[in-house]
Amino acid sequence: MQGAHRKVGRRLRFFFATMVARERFPLFGALRETGVALAPAGERVVAAWIGLRAHFPGITASTFCVMPDHFHGLLILDLDQCGDTRASEVLRHFQEETGGDEVWSDERPYVITPFESAALANVRRYIKNNPKRALWKRMHSDRFVRFVGIKRANLPAEATWTAFGNVLLLASPFLKFMKISGMIPRDEQNRLVDSFIEAAHNGWVLASGFISPGERAVLEAVRARRLGPHVRLLPYGIPAKFDPSVELSREIGEEDSVLLSPFPETVPWGKTTRPNCVEMNRLGARIGPA
Repeated sequence: MQGAHRKVGRRLRFFFATMVARERFPLFGALRETGVALAPAGERVVAAWIGLRAHFPGITASTFCVMPDHFHGLLILDLDQCGDTRASEVLRHFQEETGGDEVWSDERPYVITPFESAALANVRRYIKNNPKRALWKRMHSDRFVRFVGIKRANLPAEATWTAFGNVLLLASPFLKFMKISGMIPRDEQNRLVDSFIEAAHNGWVLASGFISPGERAVLEAVRARRLGPHVRLLPYGIPAKFDPSVELSREIGEEDSVLLSPFPETVPWGKTTRPNCVEMNRLGARIGPA
């Protein structure tokens, strides 16, 4: 059985495909609260994607999302069956079946991003939640903005503070920093979890990296009980052309929260290091009521 798993890992290749409509026209449908209402052009895109397997043995056109002006799809190649077929060949056929240059952008006809099987769940989640993510951005466009060089009395002046989201939270007189170390006894962790949940219930806005198990437990409770927004501290910078993930988009759009970094954008996004976490918590501990 283990050998079979290793074989599957060798013979499958995963690709995240993105295609944009010509001049970003909303040819494929309209964004609604319930999802995307497909136009005839969008319905043709769906039919062509589903029909790819009939044209290419060993190809699985898997999870997909038709947006008003672009398309995302998960393409899986079984190298034992598809022979010399390439992902680019499959996508060119798909575009020809759905209108070719009259429909699709000719600047970047498609973008193919290969990824490992370990990221499969994340890619599927991103694709499925794309309409909701776009709706959050449309309904709360003022929150999906990056603010650089923020200076407030409650933020240590020696850091380069950058924020993304509802920056008004940073002026709240009820900011409370939260750190729950995973190294302390379990009873003490549980006590801190309960105390911070109680604080959120009483109107405090929690600021934390939400990295340790105890911190994540508090965040889950705050969300489940709808106790209000939070400030997520980041142990890395927020890049200039920041495009938040589905999860972070939900925090910004649906939960009215804010991402806050004490690091410049030269500190690579997503690279969590212990020194950066220590510095983030050191500065975060000095965040208090405005």
